[in-house]
Amino acid sequence: MSFWRNRQSCFRSVLAFALPLLAVTSVACTNPAAPVNCFQATSTFASTPPDFVARVSKITYENGPAPSGFDMAQFAVWVTVSPHTSPNAGIVLSRSTPVFERLLNGTARTTAACTIHVGDRLDVWHDKHWALGAVEAPPGDTLYFPTQILIRR
Repeated sequence: MSFWRNRQSCFRSVLAFALPLLAVTSVACTNPAAPVNCFQATSTFASTPPDFVARVSKITYENGPAPSGFDMAQFAVWVTVSPHTSPNAGIVLSRSTPVFERLLNGTARTTAACTIHVGDRLDVWHDKHWALGAVEAPPGDTLYFPTQILIRR
């Protein structure tokens, strides 16, 4: 009987520490008062085939005044599109870019752009606009403007 009490006590201790940490992390990425680099757009996932699939090679948060006079906040992401082995494209995630995460059951849920990490595999849907020579992309490569991102881990 004492074995089960000790085991339950240990389990409760882990839950007492882990649940508040999980709650704080979740709130920070969905709370409008959270840091500006943890933004999350609201949208419905479009299940059409992506324009390309890539692996994240570098991610940089950029913010400050834009030439238009407004404050700018975005993530510049360098990606490696197969069959290449080094970064060969860039994408810019603005505050309005919907980012989704694939769950184990196959469904997609909304997540924040700040949850993307180097090594993540991304499905990228982009609009018809692109740029060459932009600082947000690897030197000499194309920058795309995504309409949605799906993180596959």
